[in-house]
Amino acid sequence: MTQKDPNQQRDTIFAAPLQSPAPFEFNAQVADVFDNMIQRSVPGYHFLLDVIGLLAARYGERQSNCYDLGCSLGTMTLRLRQNLPAGAHVIGVDNSAAMVSRCQHNMARDHSQASYEIVQQDL
Repeated sequence: MTQKDPNQQRDTIFAAPLQSPAPFEFNAQVADVFDNMIQRSVPGYHFLLDVIGLLAARYGERQSNCYDLGCSLGTMTLRLRQNLPAGAHVIGVDNSAAMVSRCQHNMARDHSQASYEIVQQDL
């Protein structure tokens, strides 16, 4: 089962009252706390990561593409890559430059056999 990272930054973006908040944007400030933000916002998030990994291991095929649309920091992209067979290709897509940059960094540290590419594009 996936464990929470005790060193993860806590999301306090909207902790203080704002007179006129700007439209929400997936910028570097959000990317810094996104792991904490999504864990608190998506019930069963760690369970979902585990299940996606199991499904990728069971049904993923060589010479096939697997897409993560809205990949953010690449947590799910990484889980797919770690569980797909060699020869599979993972494509992560996100429209936020800050998220894509962090995702590319996170993916580069992994040495799984499935290839990958991270694309900045609006869906």
